[in-house]
Amino acid sequence: MARILLLLPDHDQRRALDRILSEGGHAAFQTATADDARPLIESGQYDLVMMDPDLPDQDGFSFLRDLRARNDRQPIVVLNRYAKVATTLLARGLGASGILTMPFTRGEFFTTIDDAIAA
Repeated sequence: MARILLLLPDHDQRRALDRILSEGGHAAFQTATADDARPLIESGQYDLVMMDPDLPDQDGFSFLRDLRARNDRQPIVVLNRYAKVATTLLARGLGASGILTMPFTRGEFFTTIDDAIAA
């Protein structure tokens, strides 16, 4: 069982992914803003951070860059809601451990999470 922090501004999306993760045997924790997520991530309690780059209080790519500067080992999966190649390339370039392009299958979801944690 992995402890996964969902950093997603959309409440319904957080709730849906929380449900899928719990059905897969993982523990999900939720937050909507970079400011709320930062101390949680720095606590070192999470096996993975799953984030949307469209955060309400900070550009998600800047946040990803900041996280990598502080902790290059924290697995981070970025959700690519708009299936843009530029989003994928930027996230990879900034050190994302994985990218999930929406829509995705349940299999892709868990494979991406497992691969990011195992890396």
